[in-house]
Amino acid sequence: MARRAHLARTWVAALGAATAFGCSPPQATFEQAERLELGAGAPKDEPRAAVLYQRACDRDFARACFNLALMLERAQGVPQDEPRAKGFFQRACDLKLASACTHLGEALEDGRAGGRDTAEAMYLYREACDGRDAHGCLRLGLLLVSGAGGEFDEETLQSLFRRACEGGLPAGCLQLEKLTSPRL
Repeated sequence: MARRAHLARTWVAALGAATAFGCSPPQATFEQAERLELGAGAPKDEPRAAVLYQRACDRDFARACFNLALMLERAQGVPQDEPRAKGFFQRACDLKLASACTHLGEALEDGRAGGRDTAEAMYLYREACDGRDAHGCLRLGLLLVSGAGGEFDEETLQSLFRRACEGGLPAGCLQLEKLTSPRL
């Protein structure tokens, strides 16, 4: 057990040294950032984690862009900066991370990313749903049901809510049940 702990510390230190010189692949940089953010296998250091997430994001590692955006949005180890967070969510979405598209869509729908933009939120939710993000499917369906998304057909709604339900979201199952249960 002591040997295993020693090997883990040695690996974290070696990875940290390689990361400091920009020698490691983006995935390794991301993993080191995650350890520092969470304090797993290394002392917790959120500001350093943000630097490493930035480095991995600069090398097109979508999850790093997403995690950095969350840190900026929540003022977690870095000053809160919604405009920069939006940019990193956008970058992660452009790199095809579906959950980033959903998150950005929520920010646009709620007005947290500047002004409200329902049309762009719908587009992002559709991208997220097509990328198999259950939350994106649910949010798109709810936006359509609210009337904010324009015209829709019941078959489309059923498909969206079914995908959300199959993705493990109880709210998707509830919405699907409402659509498919016999009306009195």
